[in-house]
Amino acid sequence: MKHLVAAAVLVLVVVSVPLCVSQLHFPIHEHSHVTFPMIKQRTLYKEYSPYWELEHNPKRKMALLIDDMQEEHRTYFSPRAVQQAQKILAAFRRHNLPIIWSFWSRTYGDGRQGSVDRFYGDTGLGSSANPCYVWEADGLKLMPEVAPHYSHEWDNTVASDHYDMFSNLGKHGESVVWEILKGNDVDTVIVVGAWTDMCILTTALSAFQKEYDVIVPRDAVGTPTPHGRSALEILNSVCCHTFPVAEIVHFLDHGRHPANETVASA
Repeated sequence: MKHLVAAAVLVLVVVSVPLCVSQLHFPIHEHSHVTFPMIKQRTLYKEYSPYWELEHNPKRKMALLIDDMQEEHRTYFSPRAVQQAQKILAAFRRHNLPIIWSFWSRTYGDGRQGSVDRFYGDTGLGSSANPCYVWEADGLKLMPEVAPHYSHEWDNTVASDHYDMFSNLGKHGESVVWEILKGNDVDTVIVVGAWTDMCILTTALSAFQKEYDVIVPRDAVGTPTPHGRSALEILNSVCCHTFPVAEIVHFLDHGRHPANETVASA
């Protein structure tokens, strides 16, 4: 009889243990990587967006990166996108802030080979439609509406063979763009140009990884693909604001976001 009672108690304990453990509340530090499968885990947000706002730092030192706005890509931009790029360029000149231009420099048969060549292969070569190369006779030329005007501006022009503007290197292996930004104590980078889902996306992510606050004005970019809007949504959820040009220009001219100015004067 004693043996039967002992066995019953043992079975009761074994069966009860999982029930007890599943009801316990373990204190877990929010940075802990320890997880307990039987405990309900915290639910992450479905969407994220930047916490910081322009006015959080009224003394921002901004730089404008004009990415591959050249004749080869003219048809990728709406007339309004070109106008918005002109407006923000004028504002940066007005405030004497750093501006850097790039132009996609790859041409068919230039002797350079890399990951972009391998990615696109011979797609569109017969119809001059391979995205790796500039095909138009004046395709390398920067669009006059947003091109450098002064000699010091031409000094800040980079021939690009990488999606990411920061990946274009100088004579000593330095990032040309990054050196200019560091030399001007920049903390916020604005990226306009083409393609939204290639060069703009990678340049914005690269700037973010280098600890810059980043803005890609959604009305000053363009792409020939159907993925431009998706690229902007991804960028806004992982690394940058997509303010329209008017808000950035207003901040440069008045030191505050126009929406907050309205609230302040109410």
